[in-house]
Amino acid sequence: MDVIKGLFNLVADLRPSSIEFVTSAGAEATGGEAVTGGVTVQGIQLKDKSNGKIKWLTFYGAGAGVGLGTPIGGSVSTPDFPSFGSSVLRGLTNWGTLELTDLIGGLGQIWAIGAGAGAGVSGSLIFFNCVVPPPMPPVVFKAALWVEGITIAAPGVGCMGYAGIWTLE
Repeated sequence: MDVIKGLFNLVADLRPSSIEFVTSAGAEATGGEAVTGGVTVQGIQLKDKSNGKIKWLTFYGAGAGVGLGTPIGGSVSTPDFPSFGSSVLRGLTNWGTLELTDLIGGLGQIWAIGAGAGAGVSGSLIFFNCVVPPPMPPVVFKAALWVEGITIAAPGVGCMGYAGIWTLE
């Protein structure tokens, strides 16, 4: 997944921000075979390099996807699990400085892929303040980033698309 992170960093460098990834944590529960539905709570800790503030942003969402594995599944990770994030990309709706408060309160989307059987790995393309609602991929958004990490997961592999809201903790 380092290839995806590297490619995302190249794109993000075209519209960089002063916000950087620190760590992440989350949980998801899924149900279904082949076509799945699920709910998730994801946390991302970000640092604003311009003022040194570090904040947790939390995503609450529901979604659907495809996968192979147990009929009822899920995954969990904590802040101390290894996780890595790309540079934060300023989206098309951001013309000035991107601040942490710009990322909360609006519709968000997370497109997640994962595989696991006990220990697992996941990668998520994360969008903040999307203008286009699901199931369409967001084209107009305030900011985006790629996050990957280690999880504890039910046996399986899948891809999920979640829509929800971002809050500042």
